[in-house]
Amino acid sequence: MKITSIKHTSDSKYELMIDSKKHIIYDDVLLAFNIYKPGEISKDIYEKIILENSFYEGYYKAIKFISFKMRSEKEVYQKLNTLEIDKKSIGRIIAKLREEGYIDNKKYARAFILDEVNLNLNGPKKIVMELKKKGISESTIQDELNKIDDNIFKENAQKYIDKKVKINKAGSLVRLQLKLRNELFNMGYPEESFMDYLNSISIDEEENYQKDKAKIERTLAKKYTGEELEFKVKQKLYALGYRK
Repeated sequence: MKITSIKHTSDSKYELMIDSKKHIIYDDVLLAFNIYKPGEISKDIYEKIILENSFYEGYYKAIKFISFKMRSEKEVYQKLNTLEIDKKSIGRIIAKLREEGYIDNKKYARAFILDEVNLNLNGPKKIVMELKKKGISESTIQDELNKIDDNIFKENAQKYIDKKVKINKAGSLVRLQLKLRNELFNMGYPEESFMDYLNSISIDEEENYQKDKAKIERTLAKKYTGEELEFKVKQKLYALGYRK
């Protein structure tokens, strides 16, 4: 096989004509195989050049992928699998990125936890679940979570409750407490981190009660009257969480 021309195309790439076929090759590959000028190469060397070029293609695409934000090792592996990268090269790429510090699951877990705690106010259960999806080991997750004071999760849950109570404009206290309990549970908070505080909140529900009572009465008055209407209205109000 013969390389008939070598032309520089970008900072790190060259265009090689090999047996009248154009190839874009990284300079790392040319250096590795001591290719500086046109000439004959064996088929074996040609195949090794193509394989090594696939490795660097994946490596530089992985660097670009990581440059946007920190990634876990699993995320990088999944990204490489979506690209036209030789499967044999993926393991080498991951190893090189790990060795150079571009991917580090421990640092990733630490940064992820801090973001979830300080920015998204999510609880420990959700954090653990999300990190497992990213391929982080249980031991790494627990090591990093143990660095977070449990009181921070309690404080965050209280902040969330206070915010929701402040903007609440409708419904009963019981219904609001049930709604917040479900929301906090979905955010990954264990009940022991927020139930005492949630049970201590209060709202002025009189105005909401009167509005809901009037609305229910208007609807049920089309079918019921007298004591039966009064009983049906009380049933509906109780179902909405009013305990009068």
